[in-house]
Amino acid sequence: MSTLTAKQKKLHDEIHALRVYLSLDEGAVIDLADRTAVTPYLESMRRDIVRGAILSRYVFFDELLSDIACIYFFGRRDFIKLWRTKKFKRFNYYVIEKLSLLHKLDLVGDIKPVPKDVQRYVRTLNDLRNALAHSFYPENLRGNRTRYKDTDVFTLDGFKHFSEDGKGAEECLLRRAFGKRVADQINHVHDEDS
Repeated sequence: MSTLTAKQKKLHDEIHALRVYLSLDEGAVIDLADRTAVTPYLESMRRDIVRGAILSRYVFFDELLSDIACIYFFGRRDFIKLWRTKKFKRFNYYVIEKLSLLHKLDLVGDIKPVPKDVQRYVRTLNDLRNALAHSFYPENLRGNRTRYKDTDVFTLDGFKHFSEDGKGAEECLLRRAFGKRVADQINHVHDEDS
């Protein structure tokens, strides 16, 4: 591992401490004396990791749709500067914050049509988020609500499939919000992480 700056080391240590505190350190679980507890703990960890990743993706897509709506109403201006205006704050507090993900998708689609595959993905993301956010054991919900294209999102293959399919939808919304150059830069960073 390369040398970390002081800030990077602090962040690294904090992430590890958070994993331990949140019981997401699989190494500690493997060493449990009660061997019957290992499987339930590991399953719980996997559920928490996938739940966190899907909720994170949901709020990112929500933010992209919000950005597209704000750009439509306020133009391609610097959001930092816009946040200093009462008009923009009011619009965000009383309009954007009140809209659900699907209402934002409908608004953005009314401004300019959103490709069907992107709509489908965002709607599926919304359904998955609802299942994960409103049930501790969402895999027990009626209707296989934790499946994506017949694969359980709590498996590595299922989660990868769901994530990979989302890249096209994410790129489409990024381009719409911020243009090709920004979308390509973000995709370049994602490609390096893979």
